[in-house]
Amino acid sequence: MSEIITVIVFFASLFLIFLLVSTFFYGLGKNYKILSSYMKEVKQELNKYVKSIEIFEEKAIYVTLECKPKKASFIKNMRVTISIQHRGFIFTYAMKSKDKILFEIDFARSPKIELEIIPRKETRFIRSNFDTLIKLEDIHTGIKEIDEDILIKSNKPAECKKSILQKTILQSLLAVKPALFAISIERPQPMFRGVFKLNVKDQKLENIIRIPFYFSKIYEKMNA
Repeated sequence: MSEIITVIVFFASLFLIFLLVSTFFYGLGKNYKILSSYMKEVKQELNKYVKSIEIFEEKAIYVTLECKPKKASFIKNMRVTISIQHRGFIFTYAMKSKDKILFEIDFARSPKIELEIIPRKETRFIRSNFDTLIKLEDIHTGIKEIDEDILIKSNKPAECKKSILQKTILQSLLAVKPALFAISIERPQPMFRGVFKLNVKDQKLENIIRIPFYFSKIYEKMNA
């Protein structure tokens, strides 16, 4: 009887190893296809705003693109990173995927107004940045859909509300609200950081891509 159990355990172990290995390699192929698809779509939208796009770094689950503006602009350097959840393990299929896009921009001059925009549901991220956020003041836009769901804070709230949080920006935030993870504008480089979720139902990529350029344009006017 013990020999039968040993044989069953042996073959069950072999099957499990085979399943893990095959799933891993299947996942690597799936990662490549997903990342390539994202990169193609992102580059297509970025080409509306930038002169050239080059791959700065590429790995199995992320790729970083380096972008150059079409002409002399307030954007000094810009990198866009697309990261995806690893599909190479069985347990990841039961998890909600966490594909994201990160924008990092260095402005030509340091921003005078610091700004943090974070959905209130991202409680873990808010807690991890508590020391920074506690130094800033809350901003209320007067738009219920934004004020109830999004935390907006700045070192100069009155000036920020008047100069930055204009109608175009507020409408853009509403358009990407389901995909928004965090936007940060501060003096240390990179001066602009924007993180958005890529796998959100009915979320248009073009609405996400235009956000960093809208903010850059407003900050350029303020520093003219």
